[in-house]
Amino acid sequence: MKSEVKEALERWRENQRTDYANDEGITDDAFELAEAFSEEHPADDEDPVTSKWLLSVGGKSALGGTQYVIQTGTIMVLVESLAQNLGVGVARRQPNNTVAMAVTPVASGGCTRGDVRRLCSAVGCVLVEKEDSHG
Repeated sequence: MKSEVKEALERWRENQRTDYANDEGITDDAFELAEAFSEEHPADDEDPVTSKWLLSVGGKSALGGTQYVIQTGTIMVLVESLAQNLGVGVARRQPNNTVAMAVTPVASGGCTRGDVRRLCSAVGCVLVEKEDSHG
C-alpha cells in the first residue's frame, strides 16, 4: 500500500467522530482511498477470461490456441482451454529447458480475469494491462 493511501486511511480512521467530516481534507482522502480500491479491484475482475483479453495483457497463444501463457523470466501462468474452462496454473522453465507445470482445475463458473491477475501477482508474472484492456 502506498504511503499516501496509508496516511489517508489513518486520518479516516482517527477522525471518524470529529469535525473531520466538515474538513476539505475528507474529500481528498476519500478520493485517495477510492482510487486505491479501484486500482486493486478493476471493474472487470469478475468477467470471464477471453483470448482477446489474454492477448491484450501480454499473453501468448500456445498449443494451437488451446492454452495461453503469460511469462516473466522462467515463471509462466497458464490458462488451459478457455472453451472448456479446464484450469489456470503455473509453470517454471527448468535449466534443461523442460517445463514443470501445475494446473489447477477451475470451478464450474470458469476462470475470471481477477483469478488470472491474482495468480500472476502471487508468482511474480507481470501483466501488461492498458486502460483499454479492462473493456
